[in-house]
Amino acid sequence: MKVKKTLLCTVKTKVGRIKVYRVPGKPIRNHIDVDYTVGGHHYVYPFIPVDEAWIEDTLVGMDKDAIVHHEIVELVLMANGMKYKEAHRKATIAESKFRKSRA
Repeated sequence: MKVKKTLLCTVKTKVGRIKVYRVPGKPIRNHIDVDYTVGGHHYVYPFIPVDEAWIEDTLVGMDKDAIVHHEIVELVLMANGMKYKEAHRKATIAESKFRKSRA
């Protein structure tokens, strides 16, 4: 299945440029991976191309921005060798701080 992607932004990180795309979550869950939820990258979902992060196109405002932040933090940590569980924990803390700083 080909996923319809819309480029949201490109983020410069310590591990290179990451293109962030908005994608429709329902067809991904129905046809590719039932566990795909709100966002991800290739270290967690192998169907996402390297140097891309995807977020669901239903996210708006603070939710959209916070999930982008979470996915970029998690991707960079995993690119530097951190395992998913720890990277996800740290990305969740970073997301929480991001949300609080913009509330």
